Amino acid sequence: MTDEQKYSYKQVIKDNEFLFARMNWQTSDLFSKNAQLKQQNLALNSQIDKLNETIKDQQNQLVQLKEKLRKQENIEKKQEIQKESVKIVAKNINKSSDYLELKKTIADLIIEIDECVALLDEQ
Repeated sequence: MTDEQKYSYKQVIKDNEFLFARMNWQTSDLFSKNAQLKQQNLALNSQIDKLNETIKDQQNQLVQLKEKLRKQENIEKKQEIQKESVKIVAKNINKSSDYLELKKTIADLIIEIDECVALLDEQ
């Protein structure tokens, strides 16, 4: 082997050592970044789980609030029915002085109110 070939051979070896060291560093860097990304992924999954739980809780609260609103609306409807019934009774009192007729009118109105309340409760 000539001196020039020996020099070229040594240069190739140095170049290969440099490339190997560089690839080794890049591989280590990739493994490090991979580990970091796995940690970030775990943290993000944990946040997603917490957010999903929060969403579920808020959906339950929304259902409860809707039910509360529905009940409040039914109470308001019942109160309106009662007001209207009182007006009807008051009109009938002015029209009739007969006690038995008035008692029957009141009983009929109570039955009608109970039916309306029952319908509202079914909703």
